[in-house]
Amino acid sequence: MKEVKKMNKIPALTSLFGTPLAFLFGAWNPLMAALLVFNLLDVITGIAKGIYNRDLVSKSMKQGMISKAMQWISIIVVNMIDLAMFDGLPLCKSALLLYLMAMEGLSIVENIGQCGVK
Repeated sequence: MKEVKKMNKIPALTSLFGTPLAFLFGAWNPLMAALLVFNLLDVITGIAKGIYNRDLVSKSMKQGMISKAMQWISIIVVNMIDLAMFDGLPLCKSALLLYLMAMEGLSIVENIGQCGVK
């Protein structure tokens, strides 16, 4: 009987956290997945750059993480704009995601270049 109670908690917790996240971010799309990958690659190449240049500073890492968090908060904002103005059609969200991906891509290329790759 205890096993059944534990199993019932999983869907409850999933819906408790998943529903608000789905509302805030809107439908998950390939651009969001690509931005997440770009974020991870930027962090990895940033750490590699710091190690390569012997200049690994936690303050820079903290600023980068805050910047990444603000990117995802801005996605929430434009999703709300899309809901209010365009019936949920992800016009603003797609434009912002493409812009953020371009910025992250440039940062990745810059980090790789500063590691001596030409």
